[in-house]
Amino acid sequence: MQHAGRPVVTKSFDEVEFNEPIYIGELVIAHASVNFTGTTSMEVGVRVVAQNPITGIERPTNTCYTTFVALDPSGKPTRIPPVLPETDIEKKRFEGGRLRREARLARRRSRV
Repeated sequence: MQHAGRPVVTKSFDEVEFNEPIYIGELVIAHASVNFTGTTSMEVGVRVVAQNPITGIERPTNTCYTTFVALDPSGKPTRIPPVLPETDIEKKRFEGGRLRREARLARRRSRV
């Protein structure tokens, strides 16, 4: 919502697979970044870590990608500002997001 400047709804989550367990008593911390924007949608990359609340030590547990769509006041999809990658990492994430979006759209078209 912060990037879009308006309400958003979840369109999809890519596969979510936990590579490490999260134990009882650990904190779950999600680090997220907007990787790619379309006209009305954006891909957000999420990296999840488990943190020991006593030591502060963090362990990565999983990553996933989720797509959100921005809504206007009547609940219809509406334009969002583009993400403008600047660093090499942001540019890599942007290109990866673009490729994943193309793959998602191709899968959706093949189901029709």
